[in-house]
Amino acid sequence: MKRIRRNGGARDLLAPKGIAILYSETDRALMHQLGLQFGFREFLSVQAKSDDHYRILKAAGHID
Repeated sequence: MKRIRRNGGARDLLAPKGIAILYSETDRALMHQLGLQFGFREFLSVQAKSDDHYRILKAAGHID
């Protein structure tokens, strides 16, 4: 899991590029808000496709 986490992992590398890595167990409400479909214990990489999605992901602290 370290490679996915924020402390020096993929999230740190992708967040400045506007790409968020979401986990269905901890980001379920956010994923529903973005209209994403996901499975049980699934990771998804998401790039904001609209200004609304960008604001939602930024407010949640998933992108810089």
